[in-house]
Amino acid sequence: MLEGEKPPIGLRERKKAKTRAAIQHHALRLFREHGYEETTVEQIAEAAEVSESTLYRYFPTKEDLVLWDEFDPLLIEAFRAQPPELTPLEEAGSLFVGQRLDGDDREAGPTGPAPLATSPFSLPIGRSRRWRVVPC
Repeated sequence: MLEGEKPPIGLRERKKAKTRAAIQHHALRLFREHGYEETTVEQIAEAAEVSESTLYRYFPTKEDLVLWDEFDPLLIEAFRAQPPELTPLEEAGSLFVGQRLDGDDREAGPTGPAPLATSPFSLPIGRSRRWRVVPC
């Protein structure tokens, strides 16, 4: 492994990610079909084929089922890595302008990812880790 390279994700972490995704997928589906208030945690756990305690281990509150996304841990880690002398606005700017959340600094190429946009008005599009400029 080269310096700065992250180790491959192990089986246990991949299984956790799949479980988290399945729980959230079923929760969002049930919320669309029956409404947020009418959907119970028990129904979500049953649909995702996990116990209620497992569901709560991944999502401590029902609201977290809606609010959590895969970028939350990446953003938290990136904010914590910022120099302490930056203001919150400067921290946010340095995260979203000219850096990739997944740490991939490769230039765009035939097989490589597109770099982040260099505009403070860049927003994530879909489930992609690539960022594009979206007119406001």
